[in-house]
Amino acid sequence: METIQEVHDSGNVVVGVDNFYQGMLISSPDPNLQAMGVKYEIYPDSNEIFRRVQTGSAVYIGNEGYLEFIIVTKFTERGQPKMRVMKECFASHSISMALQTHSPLKRNFDKVISRMLSAGLIRRYFLNSINLAASTK
Repeated sequence: METIQEVHDSGNVVVGVDNFYQGMLISSPDPNLQAMGVKYEIYPDSNEIFRRVQTGSAVYIGNEGYLEFIIVTKFTERGQPKMRVMKECFASHSISMALQTHSPLKRNFDKVISRMLSAGLIRRYFLNSINLAASTK
């Protein structure tokens, strides 16, 4: 499964640790996402979530960075991951920095962050941190 349509058509239930993503699914203009939101199930125990994902009975929804981290550090053996992140995302979320209102630093931060993103440094640092965590587990 690589697309939202394929997840919807599979009949797999979408699971999460709380109702945060359920509201986003239900309020989506996409009828496939709305239908998945209605069938969304909450499991506060992440072990149960990952068991269901590995057996193919559920699809876990969460932050892409967190999912990549968990897959590399907990669900990869001999270089082979037992789970993967789907190619199509239902929403994009950015991580931001908070500055005071009308901060004189904003323009400088924007320039630096834009350059770091364009150069691929943010992604590189993220992948390096995942690899470091995986090597120390």
